[in-house]
Amino acid sequence: MDLIFEFSFYFFVTLIGFLSTFFLGVIINKYIFKLKINNTFIHLSIGLITSSLIIALCITQFKTFLIGLIPIYFFIFFKQKNKKIEINLQYRHIYIYIPILLFYFLLLSFSFVDFFENKKFVFSDSDYIFYAKIAKYLIETGIENFSLDYFLYDKRGLAPYHYTEIWYSSIYTFLFNINSIYSLNLISMTIFLTTIIIGIKEVFQINTILFYPFLIIFPFFSTFGWILNLEVFNLKASAPIWDISLFEHKKHFFIYLSLILGIFYIRRNEFIKFTFIICFGAFGYIIIAPSIFISATIILLYNLFLSKRINYNQFLSNMVLLIGVTIIIGLFYYCNSNNSDLGTGFSLDILIQYYTSFDTIKTIINIIGKTTVQSFIVLLPICCLIGVQILKENFIYLLYYSVFFFSSLLCYALTHQMRDGDQFWTAIFIPLTNILVFVSIYQISKNKKKILPSLILLLIPFCINKPYTNYSLKSIYKAPPIINKSTFVYLRTKNNYSQSIFSCLEQVYQGHLNSLSFFTDPLKITCLTTQYLPENTNEQKSIKKNTTFSLYTNNQKKENNFISYQQSQIDFINEFKIDYLLADTTEIPENLSVYFKKTSIVIDNYYLFERI
Repeated sequence: MDLIFEFSFYFFVTLIGFLSTFFLGVIINKYIFKLKINNTFIHLSIGLITSSLIIALCITQFKTFLIGLIPIYFFIFFKQKNKKIEINLQYRHIYIYIPILLFYFLLLSFSFVDFFENKKFVFSDSDYIFYAKIAKYLIETGIENFSLDYFLYDKRGLAPYHYTEIWYSSIYTFLFNINSIYSLNLISMTIFLTTIIIGIKEVFQINTILFYPFLIIFPFFSTFGWILNLEVFNLKASAPIWDISLFEHKKHFFIYLSLILGIFYIRRNEFIKFTFIICFGAFGYIIIAPSIFISATIILLYNLFLSKRINYNQFLSNMVLLIGVTIIIGLFYYCNSNNSDLGTGFSLDILIQYYTSFDTIKTIINIIGKTTVQSFIVLLPICCLIGVQILKENFIYLLYYSVFFFSSLLCYALTHQMRDGDQFWTAIFIPLTNILVFVSIYQISKNKKKILPSLILLLIPFCINKPYTNYSLKSIYKAPPIINKSTFVYLRTKNNYSQSIFSCLEQVYQGHLNSLSFFTDPLKITCLTTQYLPENTNEQKSIKKNTTFSLYTNNQKKENNFISYQQSQIDFINEFKIDYLLADTTEIPENLSVYFKKTSIVIDNYYLFERI
């Protein structure tokens, strides 16, 4: 019964957040954007972006990546200031979507709780535990950095990341003191999923009642779900890259939002608004900025020289906006970032030498060629099922799709050595493909003779193969006996470090599937054995240099206070008044034995020792 009351409160907060976001969007649209559109999705989108901007400005005291949105808001305001619009809201347009909001809330709730047995689960997607911890970290420190370093955060610069959806979720943690994991993965994600469904319905005018159930399952739709049973080009081995739905990668919410809005305005030949959306997309998910800026430039050039839909003045206005935003982003991180925060470790000379070498050029060409062939093979059956007629009718959108495809693929090929470099491509290619294929199938369904085959086509990814998922549940009946304001350090023996970068990251503990991370919010923890991290690559060296304990010991060395790593561990524990020690063995190192009790309890497969 307690869980029912708890989650009823969470839904109440979700509902308040949903309606507040909508009405904030209405206000911003009425007095700043002045878009002559009475569209629920537009208002929600504006409200979501503006909410994230407001909380970020307040917490960071204007030292936020999202500050770049302010010039865009002013640009729109002065461009639209002489326009007068009347927004005659029919409030039922927002209220009719509340059942959808409730549906997604209940769906997500079962990732956290079994109401029948009255017990909670640890939400097991480690990435989203990590993102939630970043939300709490942003509130606690006001520093846009994903290091989760609560001890030396004032010595770190700002680092680029997809903060926008994280900032939005932090609103509910900040205002209602809700665990950051629930704020992000339950409350915010419910609003995100509902907003996308509203966008698909309103932008593409989906009015077929029989299609509504399939509209609701769009977040689970993955165009390439069926390829898991194929061995072509070793696609099965890379299935998690290909088979990505919105539900699998909810962090792509702002990408879906930007793409849907972009399609909406490009269909209306409103290119300046399309460019605005591209800029918003860059702030929503920074990794897509290079590819969408390149794509927007090519699309604008096409419409200037070939289709003649825009003139030179309009082209220049759009390009000024794109170039201006690029400069703003570059200057912001140039002035506020450290090299270690960016995780680079390369100088300009090394980069030039690398990209002009024959082997690198050959690799880039190979990536573009091989990925294009793979994509053609997996898309061909879908195109055949959709039909030539639909493709011909939407040739211009197929052309724009190709522009986004090759622009993002080029960015991936150029950054293929980076960890997660493939996201430069997949973060655009997969969402855009899912949207366009889903909408194409709807267009087929409007022909009554083809409605049944089209609906069957929608189910193909589910019938042939269960969509790839990371979700598994681990029961937790009660929280560990730790208070939230405690501080922790943990030790790993040298042989527990492998060559895998992810095994080396001290922040990984905050993303582990564990009760300590789940229930302790914020979790102030760091590793005191990072001297054992491998340094075989530039990336590993950069990661090691950026760990909290490495920063601490390097600072001691600069001040001539460093004696030994064992002494530095003692200094760190005393300086930051550490409450608990976690170790992967039952014995505490001799240099720390006088600071912690000898008896321990087991938490998350670690031995927990309390401070004496």
